[in-house]
Amino acid sequence: MIYLIECRRDYETVYKIGFSEKSPMRRSEGMQTGNDGELIVINRFESKHGQQVERTIQRFFSHKKINQGGKEWFRLDLEDVQNFNTLCQKVENNLNVLSQNEKFL
Repeated sequence: MIYLIECRRDYETVYKIGFSEKSPMRRSEGMQTGNDGELIVINRFESKHGQQVERTIQRFFSHKKINQGGKEWFRLDLEDVQNFNTLCQKVENNLNVLSQNEKFL
């Protein structure tokens, strides 16, 4: 499952884009320890190409990446957040087409 976790602090909001085979809620609970902001899972996308979708989405937003204890935190705007599932679905569809075409090669 691809997830989008929001982290609110006094002065900013940042987002973590990740993949987990576990529940994103459990993932956010584990990340909450040692994090000074409130973590909320705000979006989830079920995918059969999980890690590939995650990496593609992270590359898509690479220009919005921030240094915060890892490479998966981003400073996204409202439009990015609202269109997260749509973007995930487009990537998933493309990967489905590619995997089907590999069967015919």
